[in-house]
Amino acid sequence: LVQIREAGFSWVRQTFPWADMEPQPGEFVWDPWDRVVEAADQRGLPLIAVLHTSPAWARKGQGSDIHTPPQEVADFGYFARAFALRYGDRIDYYQVWDEPNLSYHWGGREVDAEAYTRLLREAAIQIRDADPVAWILTAGLAPTVEAGPIIVDAPGFLDGIYAAGGGPYFDIVGAKCYGFGHDPWDRRLESGLLNFSRVQFLRRAMEQRADDATPIWAVEFGWNSLPGEWAGKASPWRGVSAEEQITYTLGALARAEEGWPWM
Repeated sequence: LVQIREAGFSWVRQTFPWADMEPQPGEFVWDPWDRVVEAADQRGLPLIAVLHTSPAWARKGQGSDIHTPPQEVADFGYFARAFALRYGDRIDYYQVWDEPNLSYHWGGREVDAEAYTRLLREAAIQIRDADPVAWILTAGLAPTVEAGPIIVDAPGFLDGIYAAGGGPYFDIVGAKCYGFGHDPWDRRLESGLLNFSRVQFLRRAMEQRADDATPIWAVEFGWNSLPGEWAGKASPWRGVSAEEQITYTLGALARAEEGWPWM
């Protein structure tokens, strides 16, 4: 956290895994997370708390993967409420789940925007009741080009949230705006192309639902650059040089600031 502050960053997005924090119903493990919250607070770093994963008891035999959603959304809501009651004086931003538009973040099953909306609704109601100044982020939606059923592109999944009545239950849309192998000035908008501009499809989906007021936050973004001596597993994504990574990152920030007031 000291290095984060010294580097000039002003936010920390931190996963708080339900699977570890409530290993048995109603029995919470707070100590490690108390230290994280306290350390961030002492350094003036606001947290975006990502509430994600599920403990085995909440899955009730639905699968061994911790990314499986709970059988009962009320169990997740109870956890979210307990979390907000404990940390609401120091945390105001809560992201509900992560990448539910990908099967492997939804228990290996077909993704389901309606089911995710039920989870989002329950968490938002409970968090807002415990922390009246809370801001709710949707899950960070992964950039993809597929239309289902095990992977759904972010605009299509977000539209499914709106269709399921989820609009009142989030204040911010979480997006993942990677550039992949293209520079941030690549303005092509093509259904099969993954680039930094692709987030505009997400904005279009919001406008089509007459939601012009809700902002998009890039909860993750950037370009992959492996060191020259890298000997580990190859990245599935096309990389860029370290110099390009710096140039592209600064360029993306400038482009968004100048042209995307909704982000």
